Amino acid sequence: MKGKAFGFLKKPEPEISPPVRVTHQQHVDIDPRSSTGFKGLPPRWRQVLDASGISREQVNANPEAVLQVLDFHINRQEGMPSPNMAYPNGNPYNMPKYPSPHYGGMRNPSPYQPQYGASPAVQRRFNPPRDNRSFMYKQHVKPPPNGPPPGGFSPNKGRSPNAAGRGQLGPIAKVPSRQTLKYAMIRAVEIQKANPYSKYSIVGDKLGEGATGMVFQCLDKQTGKKRAMKISPSDMIDDVRNEIAMHRLTSNHPNICGFLEAFDYKNELFMIIELMNGGALTGYVTNNVKWNEPEIAYVCKQMLQGLSFMHSQHRLHRDIKSDNVLLDLNGEVKLGDFGFAVNLTKDQPTRGSIVGTPYWMAPELIQGKQYDGKIDVWSTGITAIEMAEGEPPLLEVAPLKALLLITTNKPPRLKKGPGSVQWSGEFKHFIKCTLRKDPVVRGSSAGLLMHPFLKKSCSRSYFAGFIHQAKKAKDKAKKKKS
Repeated sequence: MKGKAFGFLKKPEPEISPPVRVTHQQHVDIDPRSSTGFKGLPPRWRQVLDASGISREQVNANPEAVLQVLDFHINRQEGMPSPNMAYPNGNPYNMPKYPSPHYGGMRNPSPYQPQYGASPAVQRRFNPPRDNRSFMYKQHVKPPPNGPPPGGFSPNKGRSPNAAGRGQLGPIAKVPSRQTLKYAMIRAVEIQKANPYSKYSIVGDKLGEGATGMVFQCLDKQTGKKRAMKISPSDMIDDVRNEIAMHRLTSNHPNICGFLEAFDYKNELFMIIELMNGGALTGYVTNNVKWNEPEIAYVCKQMLQGLSFMHSQHRLHRDIKSDNVLLDLNGEVKLGDFGFAVNLTKDQPTRGSIVGTPYWMAPELIQGKQYDGKIDVWSTGITAIEMAEGEPPLLEVAPLKALLLITTNKPPRLKKGPGSVQWSGEFKHFIKCTLRKDPVVRGSSAGLLMHPFLKKSCSRSYFAGFIHQAKKAKDKAKKKKS
């Protein structure tokens, strides 16, 4: 009886629950004697390092920076939560250990396959693509280290263009709260549940790919006007909504592509955008087109006018490069592709997420630091070099190695001009102002509009003639190849 009685009173054996939120910490030490230069490097990290093209000498010279770009690639670009890394001297970069929701074009693969047989909108992986160009994954102000040119120019002076968007200097918009921005973005997103092909028909080949989809030329059946149609899979609805909101809120400026309307139809999202019939700037810097300073200054001025307007509205583009600078045969230059654009708020006056394309990325972005509109200024400087030299610096090296060199090398500078021509002191100083590694002393988009180099800008009509001739030469070369 006692046994039975005690049996009823017997406590049940405790259940052991599975571990929750366990993190594995791996310690990596610097070891000059090992083949990688590190001791305890995870296998995946070692594999990526071996394929990166980063030399043993570069590892020995900058071990912390090498770990930093490996962390950048593994955690953010591959989208995998890797083990917690214990850096040899702690983690000086304060980098998060899990991927940000947005990091360049390197999103999760999608089964999306449009009915007309085009390739998926997002398909790149770390294995270096055939064209590195397409690889996507405050304070006391110090005096400029190189001194200003004659006239006392200061790259951080000036105020941003006003909302009228004519490039003139004007007041800066009030910084919105997170709640105010949320309501503004909701109001800006209007997607019709309708068939876009009843109003537009696709004509010609694919124009290109953006951060969230593919872009085609289309024809408005009612007006006969040509437009651009960007098509994305419906599972990217959150990204597309952000792009629509940023584009619509920003498109009331002559240097930013206009946004027209959007559709949701048969598991695809469609954005109808202003068509720039000259295409992307990329096509004119990589086809043996000779650029002189007046043309380069003109494009830089137009870019900075668009960026200055965006920054005055507390918005960042975050993917400035020649692919996203669009030209029209009448001489217009406009910024496009707002797939990575973001709005700053009172609650979040800077950003820290990783987006963009490696060769145009600012050092502070790669290092996981907080950043502001100065990252767009850095990318503008790289694009200026691209016009002068035909490609951005470091394009010949693998993307991961490029990230390391951007953070450890001195800022890029102009090489000698074409033939015996030398670039002017104003152009060289403009590049220095845009590519200062410390964003505090880097020029602002508004301040750089007053730089002496931009006074060399050609007229719009002259630039239109330049683009016409360049396009003829480009089309002729294309026909020869085919």
